[in-house]
Amino acid sequence: MNVAGHPPTDLWKKFPRATADAFKAWNQNHAGELVQMKNGEAVNVGKCPTCNGSTKVQCKTCQGSGQITCPICDGKKTVPQSWSAFDNPGN
Repeated sequence: MNVAGHPPTDLWKKFPRATADAFKAWNQNHAGELVQMKNGEAVNVGKCPTCNGSTKVQCKTCQGSGQITCPICDGKKTVPQSWSAFDNPGN
């Protein structure tokens, strides 16, 4: 989308308005802000209350470590030789 005063590399998110063929838009500089529909109009209400405007939240599964417990060995690092990826108690 070409917008005066903005470089052509900006990324935009469009929100429809009640009027046909009309919209409001915000670019990537507003990431982390919450846009809500109020009375049919998109309104930027400020920082997201979940991420506080950071655009990042801690993963509830790995608690931010980037790792989870193996569903096959349950973190024990060994499995019985008789188990396979398709035949185990985790399946």
